[in-house]
Amino acid sequence: MDDYVIPAKSEIIVKAMIDQSEKDMIPAQQTYIIEANPDFEKKYGVSVASTLLDSRQSVSVPVRILNLSDVTTKVSLDDSVGHAEKCGLDQIRLLRVQENGEDHNFFNIRSVQLGEKEQNVGDDSLQWQKSESAECSIKVPPHLKDLYDRATEGKNCKMKAALAKLLEKHANVFSENELDLGRTNVVEHSINTGNSRPLRQPPRKVPLAFEGEERKAMDTMMKQGIIQKSTSLATR
Repeated sequence: MDDYVIPAKSEIIVKAMIDQSEKDMIPAQQTYIIEANPDFEKKYGVSVASTLLDSRQSVSVPVRILNLSDVTTKVSLDDSVGHAEKCGLDQIRLLRVQENGEDHNFFNIRSVQLGEKEQNVGDDSLQWQKSESAECSIKVPPHLKDLYDRATEGKNCKMKAALAKLLEKHANVFSENELDLGRTNVVEHSINTGNSRPLRQPPRKVPLAFEGEERKAMDTMMKQGIIQKSTSLATR
């Protein structure tokens, strides 16, 4: 046969013939498995995939040869690529069947009858279940309940308890509602106005059309803690 060139990191499929003698005459109906020849793989630095040959269709077999190296390889198919062995297709009984009427079913793996075992739950088992249930019934602040449920999905009781303890310790960091803005004195910010003088404007009366909106905005800021009621005599 001609030589075949296999590029680097590539594979080719070639047709190989089975050498046989009179003693090895292939029957009319026989399946063979073709396995790689280690000497061939070592000589050319390639890999040969195992394959099946149905002698009823052809005496030639397609062989897949893979070149995993970084260089191009040339192989001569005058060499022995692999060995052909008969592949037995006899049915094998995997498990003893449950009933005699199922003798024809050789794949009834699930037909296994197990004896029923009475399960008595003792006091120790109940006590363990109660303790586990008590460990998992952890209380967290109401405004953090949704965060806790989403964060502990699929976690065990130990991890849930650790997260609940952390959330309870820093519960005041999270806003309880949209009005809970909070404040901090950890960082101070300054606004650089340069040489500009402060802008002073005389107070003006709010138009009647916006009186309701003004009152609503003041009530909201009061609830948020942004402003507070004045104690000045000028506002009385």
